[in-house]
Amino acid sequence: MQVVGDGFVYSATDLNNDLECRRLTWLEYRVALGELQRAAAEGAAQLIAEKGEAHEARYRDVQLARLGEEMVLFAGRVVNTRAAMAAAEAETVAAMERGAKLIYQATFFDGTFLGRTDFLRRVERPSARWAWSYEFVDTKLALSPKAYFLLQLCNYSEHLARLQGTAPRAGHLVLGSGLEAAFRIDEYAAFYRQQKKTFLARAAQPAEAYPEETA
Repeated sequence: MQVVGDGFVYSATDLNNDLECRRLTWLEYRVALGELQRAAAEGAAQLIAEKGEAHEARYRDVQLARLGEEMVLFAGRVVNTRAAMAAAEAETVAAMERGAKLIYQATFFDGTFLGRTDFLRRVERPSARWAWSYEFVDTKLALSPKAYFLLQLCNYSEHLARLQGTAPRAGHLVLGSGLEAAFRIDEYAAFYRQQKKTFLARAAQPAEAYPEETA
């Protein structure tokens, strides 16, 4: 969650935070406004983040060696302006239109939600715009799929449907073991729509909430 220009911009992480605990939405809201400062990652959290980045980099390097110029790489963070976010999405669409086999760090921005998926992979299934379409591949350090990954997959699917005119059939996770798991998006779409609706209602009128106990 961040303030960009004259409004808020959200991500799939915000949907997951709200599902986990409403108080997280309130705290993230205050951080976005500059009223609180997020604690820096340290210790185990920092180590996990570094290992996750290394896992992503290994997969990227293997794919780059295999595909060469057929793979498009976008590097660096997107500047926090609406114009920069829209421009980054336009670059992603241009790479999709060229028919790139794999796109690294593709950016999505619909004016409210910003997303950056690890990889977009071309599949030989026609979309409304092209004779091909794309599905997304995200690297996860976990050794087994987690339920909260699915909200992220559904959020990316919504963006992809908007850009190529056809929803992807599946989203893919490359787990820490190296195994790839596929998930049919339509099996989780109703759950995603409900959680997104709930989150946006809370975000529109944020209110302090008591921390919710989690197992």
